Amino acid sequence: MNAIGRCADRATRGDEMPDHASIYDHDAAQYDRLVSREDVDGALARTIADLIPQCVETVVELGAGTGRVTRLLAPRAARVLAFDAAAPMLAVARARLDAAGLGARVSLAVGEHHALPAPDGVADAVFAGWAIAHAVGWYPEGWRGRVDAALAEIARVSRPGARAVIIETLGTGTETPSPPAKLVPFYAHLEARGFARRVIRTDYRFADAAELAELIGFFFGPELATRYAGGRDVPECTGVWVREG
Repeated sequence: MNAIGRCADRATRGDEMPDHASIYDHDAAQYDRLVSREDVDGALARTIADLIPQCVETVVELGAGTGRVTRLLAPRAARVLAFDAAAPMLAVARARLDAAGLGARVSLAVGEHHALPAPDGVADAVFAGWAIAHAVGWYPEGWRGRVDAALAEIARVSRPGARAVIIETLGTGTETPSPPAKLVPFYAHLEARGFARRVIRTDYRFADAAELAELIGFFFGPELATRYAGGRDVPECTGVWVREG
């Protein structure tokens, strides 16, 4: 999940925001530590199981990052074709998949959302987990075109009837959906193109207060880390947008 990857404005966190594009290129292992602490109650895993109730032949994944969603998809498909534009993220993903005994099911390759190195009509389902919304922050004048290019690629690689799933934030540090204001038009854009929203909680739980401060500060900035100082948990609301094929 890189240059059109992990959502840029996951909550109101003050002015000292980390450079997420740099994180994806240079701090993939630390990023993986953070996301490994998310979804303490397994809501995302249950949602994916609901969306892919039986094993399918092929799933395509955009913005695979370090493979957090990939590892949930792999047991539900004969093969997963997973792409990300940041090779360092994919290196961590490969190590994690192999350690979990899932490596043989997953092909990882560098690829941009608008130009996936995948054949036409190959996917029974397509997933993009926290993988498209960065277009809003990085291309403020042209994000709609970037998003539509990604959606066109999703359609191109999909078989007839394939389900498309886009997972994005509805707010970090909030117990009820409170999406970042700049992403509200993006979500409306998805819904105008036939995606229906579900809401789940994917809260973080850290080993201790020190780990929370380290990892939340690393990715979200000091305001959010200070807000939850001394604790172990940070609430997270997540949207799952689904379009039926």
